[in-house]
Amino acid sequence: TVPPTREKAWQTPVLDLDAAQSSHPYLGLGGGLGDASCKLLSELPPDRRRALLEDLFTEKGLNLSIARIQVGANDYSTEVYTYDDGDPDPELKRFSIDRDRQWILPTLREVADIRKDIFFLASPWTPPGWMKTNGGLFGGWMKSEWLETYADYCLKFVADYRDAGVNVQAFTVQNEPECQRGGSPTCLWHPEQEAKMAKLLRARLDAAGFGGTRIWLWDHNYDGYRRVLDQLTDAELLKAVDAVAWHPYCGEPSMLDRVRVAHPALPFHQTEFGPNIDPALGRDLAFWGKTVIGALRHGCSSFLNFCLVLDENGYPNTSQGLGCGGFVELDVKAGTWTPSAQYRAFRH
Repeated sequence: TVPPTREKAWQTPVLDLDAAQSSHPYLGLGGGLGDASCKLLSELPPDRRRALLEDLFTEKGLNLSIARIQVGANDYSTEVYTYDDGDPDPELKRFSIDRDRQWILPTLREVADIRKDIFFLASPWTPPGWMKTNGGLFGGWMKSEWLETYADYCLKFVADYRDAGVNVQAFTVQNEPECQRGGSPTCLWHPEQEAKMAKLLRARLDAAGFGGTRIWLWDHNYDGYRRVLDQLTDAELLKAVDAVAWHPYCGEPSMLDRVRVAHPALPFHQTEFGPNIDPALGRDLAFWGKTVIGALRHGCSSFLNFCLVLDENGYPNTSQGLGCGGFVELDVKAGTWTPSAQYRAFRH
């Protein structure tokens, strides 16, 4: 017969993990705190905003440890902008992050006050239009003649954010460098441009005393692994980057294994994926369990949501049709929020 104490123990749900079998480090879970989310949060009464942020970033709730911030506008912003819009400005005399001082920087500082060890990742969706082939912020290719200037632009962002009280600990060269979408801030980058930009930015960050700011390559879909493998044959690039960032919109997580085999010491991070505003599309708890575990099992050290806070219609939204919902759906007027299935999966 089974002793009563052992029988009771067997009936208790237990996950027995073998710590000796870990294959890569774990950074944490997090999400996007861009313009849209920060704007909505700024409209809450201070006590309600604090309660929501504490639910997201402390052990009282989800204990998220990473926040992704946008460099200029992204798909979910109140308007489309960069920090140097207008005619060509090679010396970046017009560069300014003043717009972000309205509600983005105050929100990020409050998060940093709540979670002292918060990890801030920054990603640009587009350079200024005058650096691109189409002269605008939607689509177009990056012009190689402006790479040096753009490296200065990104350094200014990191430096000015630090001076404003937000320490950028990682930076991706371009969000989704193979995406061109009308109505969304996007920019196409040739692989050699992206590689050169990473090396230029690494040199500038080091020279300016930001050696601790990491550079993450790619920041796009699983099925781009061949591009990443080709880029990483460049030994200088391999020294310049600290990780590869991935999105799961296209491809399978097993595709990451091919890069892991070639570069087993190079970390991976999952930097974007969120609920859909239409619940009929099936992003339920089972979907999120499979998606998150798949990323972690194939080498990712983190998993980030796209937009931590959006309203019931998936707004503010500059993207003219993208249907992402918020990690939490916020009703500003009522001061209440509804957790998504992704929230519940992260909580679990």
